[in-house]
Amino acid sequence: MFSSRQKAMVLVMLIAMFVNFAPNARAADNGDGTYTNPIIWGDYPDNDVIRVGDTYYMSSTSMHLFPGSPIMSSKDLVNWQYESYAVDRMEGDMYDLKNGLKAYDEGPWATSLRYHNGKFYLMYNINGDAAFVSVADSAKGPWKIYKLEDELYDPGLFFDDNAKVYVVHGQGQLYLSELKIVSEATGELSIISKRQPGASRNGKMIYDYKGGAYNEGSHVYKKDGTYYILSTPTWNKGSKKEIAIRTQDLANGPYEAKDIITSFMNFAGNGIHQGGMVDVPQGKGKESEWWSVIFQDRGKLGRVPTLQPVNWKNGWPYLGEFDGEKAVVTYKKPNISGVEATEPKAPATSDDFSSSKLGLQWQWNHNPDNDKWSLTERPGYIRLKTSSATNSLAYARNTLTQRIIGPDCTGTVKMDISHMADGDQAGLSVIQKDSNFIGIKNEDGKKRIVVQDLWTEEASIDLPGGTTNIWFRAETPRFEYRTEFSYSLDGVNFTRLGGRYEMRYGTYVGMRFGIFNYATKALGGYIDVDSFELTMTENEGNLFRVNKKIDAERYDDQNYVTDKNLTINAKTEWTDDDVNSGYDQSMANIKNGDWLRYDQVDFGNGEAKWFNARVASNKTSGTIEVKLADTDGNPADTIATLQIPNTGNLNKYVNAKAELIKEVTGKQKIFLIFNGADTEMCKLNWFMFGSGDYPEIAEAPAHVQVDSPNSSTIDIAWDAVSGALQYDIKIDNKIISNATSLFSETGLLTGSTYTVQVRSKNFAGFSEWSEGVNITTEADPEMIPSTDMTVTASSEETQAEDNKAENVLDGNLDTIWHTKWNGGNTPPHTLDFNLGATYDVYKLKYIPRQSGGDNGSVTKYNIYTSMDGVNYTLVKEKGTLVSDSTPKTVTFRPTQARYLRFEVLAGKNGYGSAAEINIYQNADSIPVVSDNKTAVASSEQAGSEASKANDGNIATAWKAVYEDAMKTWTVDLEEKYDLTEIELEWAAENASKYRVEVSSDNKVWIHAVDRTADTESSKVKTERVSNDEVRYVRVTFTEGIASIDEIRVRGMKSVIIPESNNVVLNKPATSDSQQNSDPASAGNDGDESTRWCVSDDKNPHYWQVNLGGKYDLTGSKVIFEKAGKAMMYKIEVSSDAATWITVIDHMNNTTNTEQVRTDNWTAKGAQYIKVTVMGYPELWGGFREFEAYGVKSPKVDTTELEVAITTAQVKVDHGVVGDQPGQYPQAAVEALKAAITAAQGVVEKATTQAEVTTAIEALQAAVKGFD
Repeated sequence: MFSSRQKAMVLVMLIAMFVNFAPNARAADNGDGTYTNPIIWGDYPDNDVIRVGDTYYMSSTSMHLFPGSPIMSSKDLVNWQYESYAVDRMEGDMYDLKNGLKAYDEGPWATSLRYHNGKFYLMYNINGDAAFVSVADSAKGPWKIYKLEDELYDPGLFFDDNAKVYVVHGQGQLYLSELKIVSEATGELSIISKRQPGASRNGKMIYDYKGGAYNEGSHVYKKDGTYYILSTPTWNKGSKKEIAIRTQDLANGPYEAKDIITSFMNFAGNGIHQGGMVDVPQGKGKESEWWSVIFQDRGKLGRVPTLQPVNWKNGWPYLGEFDGEKAVVTYKKPNISGVEATEPKAPATSDDFSSSKLGLQWQWNHNPDNDKWSLTERPGYIRLKTSSATNSLAYARNTLTQRIIGPDCTGTVKMDISHMADGDQAGLSVIQKDSNFIGIKNEDGKKRIVVQDLWTEEASIDLPGGTTNIWFRAETPRFEYRTEFSYSLDGVNFTRLGGRYEMRYGTYVGMRFGIFNYATKALGGYIDVDSFELTMTENEGNLFRVNKKIDAERYDDQNYVTDKNLTINAKTEWTDDDVNSGYDQSMANIKNGDWLRYDQVDFGNGEAKWFNARVASNKTSGTIEVKLADTDGNPADTIATLQIPNTGNLNKYVNAKAELIKEVTGKQKIFLIFNGADTEMCKLNWFMFGSGDYPEIAEAPAHVQVDSPNSSTIDIAWDAVSGALQYDIKIDNKIISNATSLFSETGLLTGSTYTVQVRSKNFAGFSEWSEGVNITTEADPEMIPSTDMTVTASSEETQAEDNKAENVLDGNLDTIWHTKWNGGNTPPHTLDFNLGATYDVYKLKYIPRQSGGDNGSVTKYNIYTSMDGVNYTLVKEKGTLVSDSTPKTVTFRPTQARYLRFEVLAGKNGYGSAAEINIYQNADSIPVVSDNKTAVASSEQAGSEASKANDGNIATAWKAVYEDAMKTWTVDLEEKYDLTEIELEWAAENASKYRVEVSSDNKVWIHAVDRTADTESSKVKTERVSNDEVRYVRVTFTEGIASIDEIRVRGMKSVIIPESNNVVLNKPATSDSQQNSDPASAGNDGDESTRWCVSDDKNPHYWQVNLGGKYDLTGSKVIFEKAGKAMMYKIEVSSDAATWITVIDHMNNTTNTEQVRTDNWTAKGAQYIKVTVMGYPELWGGFREFEAYGVKSPKVDTTELEVAITTAQVKVDHGVVGDQPGQYPQAAVEALKAAITAAQGVVEKATTQAEVTTAIEALQAAVKGFD
């Protein structure tokens, strides 16, 4: 635990961040006639590229950001600059963030850029709306937008040389639509083709690619009379590739397809895909070069464009090298003559807002409110006025954004906050699917600096009075793409605040910086933003210097064996390190003879003395030869040879070194040549050349201190270690790389214990982990522990993804529950929670999925509670929620419950999903159940007996005999309770040590709380417990107790529920129809791969099972043959197979098409169950499995009734019918016989003791009438 002085010193420690950052994004141009991919290390997806004269133009997609669809230009296809945006804004409330609507994941999708008859055309589709085309006379705009008559998914616009205009579009199946030019003057287009009846797309279906899924992103070309459609299907476990489809007749085929690039380049698992190609003229009479601008997914950063050479071979345009198997990393620039050499440059980023026009690097999150920002009201600043009142950054208008650039970068903004209004929030955010920010919250005249992650305020500090200017900084460590925040009051010294926050990819847009200012109360405030600076620790491309790590995957070239087989060549993969390198990539699959080349290693003046590499290997021998390249670029002089150590396995990395055997100066190309086994011999994480003495591995950090300031955060600090360059933190099994002391980890589970360790690292390797320190986060006294709960769902996806119901209780926002993908889009859907104990529940928090879109996001719901899991009471009816990723908290009247049902009435696209669901109790309403119950103690003083500790009066106390070493106090609650809390109150602060035990029988005791090692003093201690069916509570004081005023035990009376299970499994089953291979017995054999199926399509048919005894039933589940059909069925029960009672009737179902149908119903004393089903002509009646749940009916004692029957039968047998004295009327005899028969029926069929009692009384009355 930190002392208050230590915490104060750490929290106010200023971190002087005066690293010499380079002032802009890295340029792809190496300045030596080569370039290195990606050509822009930022989110510019769905590329298309054209040439107009000597200038090349590129388009990309930007979804919900406006102005949208950037148009960029280049003279050499390597160095790019902004020209304009083709979509200024889109109309509608969703684009204006009005009325609860939003356009995340929406807006203009994949673009198609073309130039025709002096006009630029950009076509794009908006899903669920229509295709649009923007037209301009110049790439600088202005652009005029025209809406077309139908959707054209991922359109590939093509102006044929026969004056025809076509679009190839679609996903999976590709369609061809014909367009016409409405006006040559305006360039407006219109669709001629019509959507055929029943067709999913406009126009004619021309090609259905079967070599991968989701074939999309089409672009159309014509070369030498042949048409080429470039498109992108899936490949290699869900990655993507690019194919070409060629034909001589675009509309009628025939068509043939071929892979034109299948490469991950140097980023693990993500194939190069979806782009365009363009010709580069080489002069009169010479064959043109062809090049492709095509992107690669790079995780949360987004989709980055690469430049690949196009090699025509046998009429196919292969991208990269080796027939498209190898994408180039570093390559010679396109041969473009007549273009003056320019300094390498990247698109603009930083901005001092000195222009009267907003820089083209900026885009607004959704349509801007142009009346609420200005570059002229205060020249040199951009003024951001509050434009919306909201509690969510996601719905705040006029958030100004720009791309985060890889491999890592930092954004710093300076703003004047002196004109913020009460309730305003302003600052710097990092936005993706998640968002987090550092900023100012102005509340009730007081300003605070806060860090907020998602929806939770994670850290804050009061802003010094009189502060007008403040600097905010956001950093994104490489490849982690988490976020760290800091602030400064002078622009020089920055103080880190909060922790390192996760981002999650979503909304089809990469990570962005966002400058925001929004109101939570009323409009009227504003901020003035002075500057934004984007800086990078590295912007020299693939130039590396002495004493700098060189990541292995940053190679410029590698050897390659063409084999169409990814297992042949060295490849990039994410590091899975036994000692956890964390968020990192390595070169893997390295074999004997492989080599990697690095073109720009600057050895300076010859100071490098040693070569160091971080490697993993399971082989006993192997070397890495380091060679310089000769003037022809071939390996020549060896400068070092490193012996690769055997680390035990290929996922355990160590640092190894070798001395340089000669002095090397200046910039050199180097080769790493691997010698050893012909199978995978090693993996290489990184390497470097170092000067001076080789360092020793640093010691493990000492004095690791951990504190938990709130229920979801831990703060970690440690002493600096001599020789350490960086530190890693391990929290349980999670590694946080390159952390600094003090470090805050947020988003942790409440009331949970974590083990924290720290290690130091330098170029020699990692230290051992420090000794573990355990820390427990503060518990939310109202949140019911998820570890105590279980949950089941009416539908869950477990085939394609692990989206099971229990994910809503795992405390992990990255896992979700989702209804079945196939058939799970027909509500209602239910989540049934067993709370593990009885609580007074009143609140539920629903946290939607945080990544992968909002499919299934709940928009309408019911909440039910139950004590027995069978009979439910509606407590919240038809509640509504907004469909976004923010958590939703709903309250309802406090209700005692052990079970809760969350029923999804409507969700996005009909599905249901959730990341987490938390349920809360009204802790104060849980009654004290120990007051005035019988209490005893091992020691007590006269007048201060044990009963004084639970008499409800704090003026009295139980006092033990002080000399006793150990004292126990025990209370008998008289009935069994499910306990939630035990509270101990002393007259004054007391450092007592104690333990609490509970028992149901006063014999077997279970430990509930152990404070025997505590040293803290308290006047009141409240212990959360979750023990069920407890009658006795014992508190044992081991040290420090002299007296205690009150011990309060809280809980709910236990509800004992009999175990319920599948009672039909393998019981005798019959049916009125079955196939020999699909008999009735297969309907309850516990095997979902078998089925019962009828032998004809005559409807209805039934299936029946004999349970072999009486059961009290609570519900059933039917698993049908498949989803997609609205199966009609009913369920009946009987005690004798003669009289049937209907418990479920779905014979009129026309909407629910789920494969699995779960029904809750009750029936007592049932021995037979009949399921009647209706089939379809194409799907005959039947099911894969039927289950019913319940327990055996309680045994009924019929002895007394049987005696009464015997007595009555004797009277009948000896009675003489007649009208003489001593004789009986015939009617009286028949009445008694009937009463005996009825009583015998009760003996055979009775399910309750009450039925027996009633039968006895009826028979006794009949006998009395007979007499």
